[in-house]
Amino acid sequence: MSIISPQISVIIPIYNDALYIQEALTSVLSQGIEKLEIIVIDDGSTDNFEEKIKGFNDPRIRLIKQINSGASAARNNGIRHANGEYIAFLDADDIWASNKLKLQLEVLINRTDINMVYGQVKEFYDSSIKGHTDLQKEVKTFLGYSPIALLISKNDFLRVGDFQSKWKVAEFIDWYDRAKYVGLSEFLLPDVLAFRRIHSGNIDRLHRPDAKQYVAVLKEALDRKRSQQ
Repeated sequence: MSIISPQISVIIPIYNDALYIQEALTSVLSQGIEKLEIIVIDDGSTDNFEEKIKGFNDPRIRLIKQINSGASAARNNGIRHANGEYIAFLDADDIWASNKLKLQLEVLINRTDINMVYGQVKEFYDSSIKGHTDLQKEVKTFLGYSPIALLISKNDFLRVGDFQSKWKVAEFIDWYDRAKYVGLSEFLLPDVLAFRRIHSGNIDRLHRPDAKQYVAVLKEALDRKRSQQ
């Protein structure tokens, strides 16, 4: 099926991910969609990632700097600068499947009853993970209720509102619950659309999440449902 694609804004928060940003950008530029802008939000990095970006020499890539405030604040900042009709997110250390945006656009263009499209996410281990053979057994594919597997119109995102920066590990669960609360409908594709990298810099965060924050997010979600009733 041929798609005349509307403009998509891809928001990439980055904090000291010079090792991975080129792979992330390549996976976005390989989507085969011309009407695209890529907004890289520098969350106070101190490494040389800018040199990696300059190597692309692509006018669709924009760099915006902010003081270190966390990934949620960086994504929110990206939304404020986005010009696209649709919004997608990618973390600087992750990558997309080459058909991610096209598959998701097909759904949003042809299904006016759908507001947000997700896909599957598969983990993969970076070469920096050595000596963690126990963890390598845990590689899995999971339902992609994650920013990196989402495509949504900017208008619908704004109906839900910003990611809450107070949450460090459960911000998307909070946002997703608010999206359902305001009545957004979803479609979950069976395809693997994004690949989440496990590396030495995030292994503790991904495999030892802060359970207290998840409990607090779930409590707020329950409070919203009770108020609705």
